[in-house]
Formats: sequence, structure tokens, C-alpha cells
Amino acid sequence: MAGIARAAAETYARFDIPSIPLGRNKKPSIGDFKVAELSVQQSMAWFRQRPNADALGVPDGRLSGIVRLDIDEHGEQVERAVIDRAGDTPFKARTASGKLHLLYRYNSERRLTGKPGTANARPWSDIKVDLCGGGGYSISPPSQCGGGEYRFLDDVNLEQLLENRERLPTSASKSRHTRGKSSGCRHRGLRACRNSSTDEDGALAGFRSFAFPAFRTPTAAKRQRR
Repeated sequence: MAGIARAAAETYARFDIPSIPLGRNKKPSIGDFKVAELSVQQSMAWFRQRPNADALGVPDGRLSGIVRLDIDEHGEQVERAVIDRAGDTPFKARTASGKLHLLYRYNSERRLTGKPGTANARPWSDIKVDLCGGGGYSISPPSQCGGGEYRFLDDVNLEQLLENRERLPTSASKSRHTRGKSSGCRHRGLRACRNSSTDEDGALAGFRSFAFPAFRTPTAAKRQRR
């Protein structure tokens, strides 16, 4: 029986998004690779060789059109604080450890995942939150690894996310992000950056407010394309 990750990889591939097979230890089950050079063709070849994979990583940023805030703390109070600062999104995912991912549309955001005082320091010093922007990848639903499952919240699914990813809330200002070298949360050969301003909220200011659009269902979208 094929693993659940291959079916998800096929769904991503239909939207021209590559993915990476992962083991249950959350590590890639392939050799060296560079996120920026991933292709759908290579991804599907990996999954054909690993039909029982139960977890997958999806590139953040340009290749998927999606970035996420990875809240590295437990608790509804922390989650509400992050949403209050960054803005809400209709697409959220619960991680295997019970933490929260908030998904947004990519708008040239770089990865901010480092310790305070570093070039790619996290967006805020008082809350453990990674901005998983371009250059790396994130474990994504419906992965099963690390002793648990990654799943979407609020009755949304993967195909709905991919159909509507260009309509998600985005960062309003691309000029806030500059290039530089960095390490990040789960990356290979990436380039990242930190806003040169000392304002901790600056890098995410554009996420603050938006009106939820009326999202298309996969069925309606298919009818529209005919």
C-alpha cells in the first residue's frame, strides 16, 4: 500500500509544485539537493522510488507561492498573540507536536529563523516564531512523522489551499526584505535575510489586516476552467 505522502506529492505536482520525501524522523530520505533547483519531475521520481513515504516537505516561497509562520510554542494565548501581530489567515495547520503553522501567500519574504542578534533573527524576540520564507522547505499536511500527524484546521484541505494560494493575505511591502546569507529552519543551499530595521514588527507589517475572500472549491474551479 502506497504511503500517504505520495498522493499528496501528486496533488502538489498538479499545481506545478515540487516536494521532498521525508522519513518519520522528519529528515529527507534522499541525498543532497538544493531547494532552489527542485523540480516536479525530480520530485515524482523520488516518490516513485519511495512509494511508502508517509511525510513530505514542500518548498516555501517562490516554488510553492506560500510562506508560513511556524509558532514554536504551545498555547492558545501565544497563537492569538501571533495572529494579532501578523494578521489572520484562513489556512492553518496543526503540527505533529501540536504546534501551529499559519499559511500566507509568498511576497518575496526571506527566512527569519535565527537567534536574536543574528542577521536572520526571528521576527519577534519575545515569541518563538519562525518566518519560513523563500529558500527552505516545511513539513506539510498530511505528513505523519515525529510521532504525530500534520493536518489542516477548520475543514479546509490541501487542494483548496493550492487552488486559492494566490488569494491568500500577503505582506504589503516587498521593500522591507533585503538579501543576505543565512541558515534557517530546514533548508538546503538557501539565501535569506533580515529586515535592516531594528523594528521587530517591520518584516511582517504587511500581514496585519485583510478581508477573507470567498475561496473557490476544487469543483467550482474545475468548472471555471472548462
